[in-house]
Amino acid sequence: MKAGRTFLAGAIAVVFCLGLAGAAPARAAMPFALSGATVNEVIDTISGTAVDCADFPAASDTYVWNADVTSIHSVTFKGDLKTNAIFIAFLADTCTIGTNVTNTLEIPPGLTSIKTDKTTGLVTVTFTGAVPDFNSFNTANSLLPPFFDDLSLVVTYNPGKSASGGLAPGTGTIRVSGNANLCDLVTKGPPQCLFLDINIGTGTAYSCTCVTAPSESVLDITSLF
Repeated sequence: MKAGRTFLAGAIAVVFCLGLAGAAPARAAMPFALSGATVNEVIDTISGTAVDCADFPAASDTYVWNADVTSIHSVTFKGDLKTNAIFIAFLADTCTIGTNVTNTLEIPPGLTSIKTDKTTGLVTVTFTGAVPDFNSFNTANSLLPPFFDDLSLVVTYNPGKSASGGLAPGTGTIRVSGNANLCDLVTKGPPQCLFLDINIGTGTAYSCTCVTAPSESVLDITSLF
């Protein structure tokens, strides 16, 4: 890890730890839980070397995370996704927050689109756009502005009292995809972990799930240079 990333990773860890302070006693109040995750990653290489490990702050790697969402408190869950900043983090080795945080992405408050299917009653929450990755500083400018990555978020869940669209009541799915610098995540893991916080600072609206065998493929882009 480069020196700048070491500093930022530590800073992000402090923010998460402060935000989650006292979270354990409030665990029963969590409005959702993540489980059953899978992740597919494509790592760009040049002459056998991972681009993102050699050219920081490159963010040429791509990923797709899929996970189940259970124990959904429909009112709190929808309200948090609609009005709060959404933090998505990738962690190496464990869900325990520390210097193992390799990427921290933020969707600003109020930018998600929320729609309810009139036939099935299923709720779909979406976002697509460029978001800051606070673990990657922008060397083209200064240490202060973060590096931006593309991110897509799709959450579909059943807020009803009976099964619908293949989803039991209070359950759903989440899909997170985009590009990022995955050098630290890949080299430090597995396991690789997906962390989601939809009301940071309260310690009552986050969850994390890990993958012990991520699917990784390599894309050789040497011929492009």
